[in-house]
Amino acid sequence: MAAQALGPHYMELFFHDPGRAADFSQILEDSGFAEEQWERGRSHLALLPGMYETRLSLLPDITRPSLLLHGEDDMVTAPQMLAQFSEFVPDGTVRTFGKSGHFAYFEQPAEYWEVVTDFVVRNAG
Repeated sequence: MAAQALGPHYMELFFHDPGRAADFSQILEDSGFAEEQWERGRSHLALLPGMYETRLSLLPDITRPSLLLHGEDDMVTAPQMLAQFSEFVPDGTVRTFGKSGHFAYFEQPAEYWEVVTDFVVRNAG
């Protein structure tokens, strides 16, 4: 991936405030996870090629209330995806976090928690 040529600056692409990438990385470093735990977390890497195959054609099959969360500066969730989600998921809600990139739960935790909690409470049962 071309973006990975940015080396230590690669993670900055995923944040509204690029300086938060260092904070995020520090939390990971300070997590206390053993190498074995990190390896288990990397088990998805074999699935990586399939993660880039579009699944947008499955959107009309979603019949339950659904919530799509993304940051305004999220380079992973493309505008086409948001538009198709809105068009094809009848009971879908899109929530955009204005001061976030891909990790809205990290950059705007209080707002993220509020949106998720509200959605779950409204749709419980």
